[in-house]
Amino acid sequence: MGLIDNRIVCMGAFRKKSDTLAEIKRMRVHPDYQRRGFGEIILNKLEEKASRMDIQNILDTTTNNWRLKECMRKTLYRRWAGKFRELDLIFYRKQLSPQILKVSAHELRINGDPTD
Repeated sequence: MGLIDNRIVCMGAFRKKSDTLAEIKRMRVHPDYQRRGFGEIILNKLEEKASRMDIQNILDTTTNNWRLKECMRKTLYRRWAGKFRELDLIFYRKQLSPQILKVSAHELRINGDPTD
């Protein structure tokens, strides 16, 4: 969760699907704070936490959040499309490395806003 002046401006979580796979859940950025890098910061923090838990792959299955998809493409997630019965499926997936880049607390709160 990201706060500015005690106001929640962004959030995100993941759900562990197996010992090595997690799925992004509830990733949101308040409309007044979108397009400022908060989504990437939250995504980086989730990846860092997942990596510490020995999760090797992280994916997202949300289909209607185009801003999240844009953020995932910028942070090197790969698009995967497939079919399940008659449903068309689109996933974004990223393989995490043990040396995943860390985002410092200083980067998260520079004058209350992340830098792009």
